[in-house]
Amino acid sequence: MAGLKEAMMKVNWARVYQAYFYNMVIRGLTGFARNAIGVEAGFNAVARIIESGSMRCFDVLREELAKAGLGLPEKVDLEQVLGYEVKCHGYSVEAMGVSFQVWEKYRREGDKHMLETERCIYLEEARRNPLVCAVCVGLTSGILKKFGFRVQFLRHPSSAKRLCLVEEARRPEYIVYRDPEVGLPACRLVVEKLKC
Repeated sequence: MAGLKEAMMKVNWARVYQAYFYNMVIRGLTGFARNAIGVEAGFNAVARIIESGSMRCFDVLREELAKAGLGLPEKVDLEQVLGYEVKCHGYSVEAMGVSFQVWEKYRREGDKHMLETERCIYLEEARRNPLVCAVCVGLTSGILKKFGFRVQFLRHPSSAKRLCLVEEARRPEYIVYRDPEVGLPACRLVVEKLKC
């Protein structure tokens, strides 16, 4: 066992945990949800679990930044948050040496904010199982909620109409969904103001 500690210190643990995430979430959770409860209910369950997990991770990020004497602003605008996803998130994923979906471009058209990539990192899994897209949708929804935005993830934008029936005080301000008009391997995530 001599040298084991030194060897373990050189391991890229982010890559090890990413392999766990890929097999547990991208393949396992999404596949189980689809087979057990179907596409619609499965999408909602996966997105809710990922949203909750991303919110907890965001709390841990704030804790770690505080230990380093740093912090995040409590309130930022939507463009800043989504711009960060393009500019900074890609750098941190690259620095860790892991495969995780990153967005190559942010753009805005009126009340529609879009994160885009030409290459879905989970392409093969997403072709087999549409619930894989719930992971990116739920992750983004959770991040936005932690920044104080009132958002609701959706499998399809046509479901937004039902949110207009929710009392105004509880109604989300934004909806988050994968653009169904963009075919794989490209992907567009949309954050759009809810119109009632």
